[in-house]
Amino acid sequence: MSFYHTVKVASLVALLCSLAGAGRPAVAQDSAGWKVSCIEGNERCTAVLSVQTADSGKSLAAIGIQIGRGGKEPAMIAILPLGVELKAGFRAVVAGKAYDAPFEACFADGCRAVAALPEGSLGAWITAASVQLQFFPFGSDNPVSAEVPLIGLREALDSKSLLKTP
Repeated sequence: MSFYHTVKVASLVALLCSLAGAGRPAVAQDSAGWKVSCIEGNERCTAVLSVQTADSGKSLAAIGIQIGRGGKEPAMIAILPLGVELKAGFRAVVAGKAYDAPFEACFADGCRAVAALPEGSLGAWITAASVQLQFFPFGSDNPVSAEVPLIGLREALDSKSLLKTP
């Protein structure tokens, strides 16, 4: 199975999250929120964090990192609510660096954006305190931006020994 197909399978099947509505961008999350699922005999795993609004507790988004054993071929995955501006894509900002991803598909529970991370960038994700999620609602010039803690990402990946070189 190709890397591209693996990412699509994980983002379209293993990461199905219920995204009820966008709400306000303030988020509530604890470090135990990362969920790890693996495919292909644990050779590729995805750590996903569902993000809820602080005011209503409704789902705002899901952000995830998919990697192979030893941190190989990392990819960023986002699931955002319906009603996003598809042409604008999605942006995650970690440690001052922007990572852009196009939207690939929308389903009843949200729209998926997937992008391979550049070599060497996984370290920033697992050491940064937070990620800033950015996207545009359809028909709006004002982006939605939410700061999401990355606390627990390293531990989630370590729980499957994904950061260790085989």
